[in-house]
Formats: sequence, C-alpha cells, structure tokens
Amino acid sequence: EQYVAPTLTMMAKEKWVHVTPIKDFAIVEVICRILEGVLTPDACPAGSEKDVYEAYFQFAAVWAIGGGLGSDKGADFRKAFDGYWRTEFAKSAMRFPDDGSIFDFFIDPSTKKGEPKRCSHWREIIPGYTHDRAQAYASITVPTMDSTRLLYLSNMMLNLKKPVMLVGPSGSAKTVVLNTLLTGLDEDVWMYVPIAYNSFTISFDTQAMLEAPLEKKTGTIFGPPGTKKLIYFIDDLNMPAPDKYGTQSAISILRQHKDYGGFYDLKTLRMKKLDNTQLVSAMNPTAGSFFIIDRMQRHYATFATPPPEAAV
Repeated sequence: EQYVAPTLTMMAKEKWVHVTPIKDFAIVEVICRILEGVLTPDACPAGSEKDVYEAYFQFAAVWAIGGGLGSDKGADFRKAFDGYWRTEFAKSAMRFPDDGSIFDFFIDPSTKKGEPKRCSHWREIIPGYTHDRAQAYASITVPTMDSTRLLYLSNMMLNLKKPVMLVGPSGSAKTVVLNTLLTGLDEDVWMYVPIAYNSFTISFDTQAMLEAPLEKKTGTIFGPPGTKKLIYFIDDLNMPAPDKYGTQSAISILRQHKDYGGFYDLKTLRMKKLDNTQLVSAMNPTAGSFFIIDRMQRHYATFATPPPEAAV
C-alpha cells in the first residue's frame, strides 16, 4: 500500500512505459520473488527490526517496478523514476545515497544486527578483468556495473525457478549477459540449450528443439539427462512472424509449456510433461513483433538492458 500501489498509479498517469508491456500483477509477483531471494536467515535473522524488511522491500520494488524502464524519444523513464522515488519516499526509514541513481545500490547483507541497513554501490563488487591474449576478440567480456547487477538478479531468479527476460536494443549486451550467466553455472548441476528464433520459426520447429536434449523418465514424463536441470535460452523471442490469425505459434508452445508443464506429443496426442526445465530469454523491442503476448510475458521477471555508459 505504501510503495507499490501509488507508484504504479503514478506511472500510468505519467505514461512511463517499460521496454516491453508488463502487467501490474507480473510486477507484484517479481517483487515477491526478489524478497524471497534477499530475505535470507543471514540477511534478516530472527527478531530483525521492521526497518530491515522495509529496506529490502524498497530494493525489491525498485527493481521489479523500475528495472524494466528504458528511454523513449529522448525521455529517460528510469531517471524520472529515480527522481520520483527519492522525492516521494524521502522520509522512509532507509534512504538511498544521493550519489548516483537508486539503481546503483544494493542492500548490504553484512550489516550487523541492530544497525540500520547500509546501501553499497554495485561498483564495489564488479569482478576484475584479466586479459587473455589467446582469447578471440569477439568472445571478450569486460564486467561492468550493468552486467554485474543484471547477473545478480538473473541468477537469483534462476535459483527460484522464475524465468528471466532481458530486453534491450541491439548492442546492449543482453545476450552476452545471459551467456555469461549460463556458462558460469555448475556443469554438474545445470545444462543449457541455446535456441535462436527468427521470423520463420513455428511451433513445430520449437517443439523439436525443446525435445532434442530430453530423455524419457517415466510414462509421459521427460527431463534432462540424469539429475541435471535444463535451461532453454531463447534468443530473439519476439522474432517469429504472426500467422494469419495473429498468433506466434513458436511463443504459444512455450506458453503452453509454462502454463501446463509440457505440450502434446504430435504422434500420440498425449501430454508430455517436462521436468527440471527452465526458461531465460532475450529480445530486442525495436525488431520483430516488438513485444510478445502478455499471457507469456507475465511469466518472466523482465529487466531492461540500457545502452552502455561511459562510466562503468
């Protein structure tokens, strides 16, 4: 009541738009998921003060509501959101530092019990870069503040079984960030399959690609080999061309998978259940169909990937 409802009302009034349309209900669900990720026994031991929970709630709300904001026709919605939040909630128990944007800080979990929660700058935890002269130039990734915070949030959502989507224009490193996330996972626990959509991709092609790495477990239940968890990385998710009914079947079969836990075998017409599978996706909102059906978009925790800045 204090943070979320007034902010969503104000955004609708001011017409601040996300990089792709996101339903209010989906935003609230992401707030709950981020809280699930940050309210750990170490960060919030039993008996913590109300201010501790409020600090983490602010962090969750900032990223769930404002993390999908970008810019449009010269209007920087993320900067406007920063100004609104600092002004509207100036008297809250936890204030973000004045240096930089509210998106530049996270709540330091190492703050001692009884002390007010401290904000730390993301640049304090940016991994170092060591140049490898033998590495191909195209595969070099230099960690930045944007990539650090997006990796933090994406990894959190992955561990909570929440699909993640990064949305941004060409060159904003959305695919690079997700590739970094996936290649950094424990190979004994995780495996991933990259799937690149294009304007000709249909449900038949998608189903074949989804089924390729699976093995039969029992009856109609399928999953990745052994006890591994499988991640499908769908790049350029919004690229498939709509059919004459306005449907993107390649996206609809993913929605069926998320809504019902699987899809139908094309020969036996029996439902195939998929275990231990997750989705991460990337898309360019200035290409393809610009956005996807909201019944699929609602499943994702959606974050914008703004163009790189001079200060990293």
